[in-house]
Amino acid sequence: MKKILLIMTIFILLSGIICGEELDMNRILPKKLTYSELPEDYPKELEELFIFYWDTVKEMERWDHIPYSEFQILWKNYISSMGIKKSMRIAYLIWLAKNSIPEYYEEYCYINGNELNIENNALFKWSDVSSITIYPPDKLPLLGQRCPENYSLPSIEEINGKIENVISSDKTGIDEQLILGAISLWLKVKIIDTELILDDHFQGNRYYLKVKVLDSFGHKFSNDNIIIQLSMFRSSRKINIGDEYLINAAYVIDNAPLHEELKSNRLECDYQCYYTAVSHRAFHIENENLIPLGTYPYKFLKEHYNNNGYLEYQLLENEHKKVLEYLLGGYDE
Repeated sequence: MKKILLIMTIFILLSGIICGEELDMNRILPKKLTYSELPEDYPKELEELFIFYWDTVKEMERWDHIPYSEFQILWKNYISSMGIKKSMRIAYLIWLAKNSIPEYYEEYCYINGNELNIENNALFKWSDVSSITIYPPDKLPLLGQRCPENYSLPSIEEINGKIENVISSDKTGIDEQLILGAISLWLKVKIIDTELILDDHFQGNRYYLKVKVLDSFGHKFSNDNIIIQLSMFRSSRKINIGDEYLINAAYVIDNAPLHEELKSNRLECDYQCYYTAVSHRAFHIENENLIPLGTYPYKFLKEHYNNNGYLEYQLLENEHKKVLEYLLGGYDE
């Protein structure tokens, strides 16, 4: 009888541990946020990224009641102690999240970020967010506030920024601007439909682009058709239906209401959760050449321009691939 009781006790303890781990993972990586769901086929290695966020926040909670100046020193030392290899790994996983689960990841960053002001936010309610944020309830509304009397914990975006600073400061032979630009979403698209809206607030144009996604740098983006809101100066080039473009896009959540005169009249758009881009990170693809719609962001690549003054699509894709190989530890200087 004693043996049976002992076995039952051990079983109950083990079951509790397993259930506890499951509950933790459900909090670390929720299956469903307010607007987005985690795809069933998400890359499982991303769990490493979300566990890193969780561990980082839990570590920072231990410093919560010390003076602000001491908190800053501990925060700096914590990031420095990771080392370049760990930072490279996290930076790669950030890229993977932005490319493979962009809508889920953006909402995750938003509900754990500076932009979330619960009291004035029409998109999120505290009752929805409190069960899925990885921050303690009393700190979430204060994210980003930095004063000695009432400081808060760094948000997910600030954690990402620290990681990117470590990567870009490493002397690798890869340009800092290219590294930061590569940890994002680059889409090769075909224009299906467009609508041009004059934006007097921006003193430029707002293009609504309905596109078919043909490919992406790194080949992780899976959405076939999306709408991109592209901001561009009025002197920029015209967008042609049927042509192919390379666009450095981002999925964003915007709580600010959009002026009615800036909304699309024909295309069905979401004005608070959407893909966006700017003209200086968008290119017309013509005979495998990239013709910038605005000022080209990577000036250091001018030496690679061809005789027509354009950059080859394949060359930029290869440079992007080199950055990913470096982040994975495969870059050979």
